[in-house]
Amino acid sequence: MNGNLKTVSPVRPSLSPFTLTECFMEAVWKDEQGERITCAPHQLEWHRFIREQRENGRKRIGILAPFKHGKTPHILGITLAGLSANPEKRIKIVCNDDNNAMKRVTVLKRYIEQDEDYGALFADRIKPDKSARWNAHAITVKRKSQSVEGSIESAGVLSTGIGGTYDQMIFDDPCDLNNSTLSAVKRDHLKELARNVWLSRLDRDGEVLYIATAWHAEDLTHELIDNPEWTWLIQRIANDFSSIEQVEIRGDIRIGKGNINDHNTG
Repeated sequence: MNGNLKTVSPVRPSLSPFTLTECFMEAVWKDEQGERITCAPHQLEWHRFIREQRENGRKRIGILAPFKHGKTPHILGITLAGLSANPEKRIKIVCNDDNNAMKRVTVLKRYIEQDEDYGALFADRIKPDKSARWNAHAITVKRKSQSVEGSIESAGVLSTGIGGTYDQMIFDDPCDLNNSTLSAVKRDHLKELARNVWLSRLDRDGEVLYIATAWHAEDLTHELIDNPEWTWLIQRIANDFSSIEQVEIRGDIRIGKGNINDHNTG
């Protein structure tokens, strides 16, 4: 990657949480101490990239980012922001295993049921529907639809609980050491499940978001990076550890997007 790329200074938007996902994060999301977060520059780039790809009509959007840089909180925030904007959505989150899938659902439930900042903004439009799917793997909010799918469901990538049809599929770090590095058999099985099972559950006009860390040169993430239907933002820590370098990939086109000097996890 070009070490002479310009430095990026992301502009912090000032619109409402109903408009931009990064504004939703700073208005609602909390750190481990219960304090509202401030998005780090590299995280603002994730939100910018997803927004720009959506504006350009792209439906297969991927982000490759370093380990321990806040990916899961932000993809969960994007998930909840999307449901808050449209309670009719059917969203599937796919992660590395069922245990982590349940943890993601637990976090989202707490925001819907308990978070005061979220409630102040969305309590009038997002209400739990516990007469429908509301369990360790699913959340349903009150909506007009009588869909059998929950509003948000989550599962491990190797799970047998595939479910129905979804408007949005979110892959949140589906690859890990066990399923993509230590075993070629598991790695190939995971890729087959993603191609032929998970993505087959997407509605015809549905969107896929994929955010991950690289584990193996032949893992699912790298297979999708090479797929011309996808567009990617790839971030990596510079060799001197002073910044994050990033590039956008659209098919055979690689576009240098600059270095980000602050790469705190946020």
